[in-house]
Amino acid sequence: MTDDEIFDSASKKVNGSLWDGFSIPDVSPLMMAFVQHWKISLSVIVASAIVVLLIYAFGPSVIVALIKVITAIVELLLRTLFACLGGALKACLQRAVNDSTKQ
Repeated sequence: MTDDEIFDSASKKVNGSLWDGFSIPDVSPLMMAFVQHWKISLSVIVASAIVVLLIYAFGPSVIVALIKVITAIVELLLRTLFACLGGALKACLQRAVNDSTKQ
């Protein structure tokens, strides 16, 4: 594009319509995954619908309860993980400290 085309207000050149650059993405891989894993997809959709209906019916109390449940689950998982890995990490740290003091 030249400067004359930009700064000359009498120049009215249209290079196409607004819809030339519009394209719909290919959703066939998504649909293929949905068809192959229909049980999981259906359970996710139903669970999401139940959560939305509960939130609509009971309002903020459900949101607070969901947050409490999610944080309790995360806390339980982290405690279990640290309990399993805690002994191994403690042994590694003691071995590293003992090796560094010997040198």
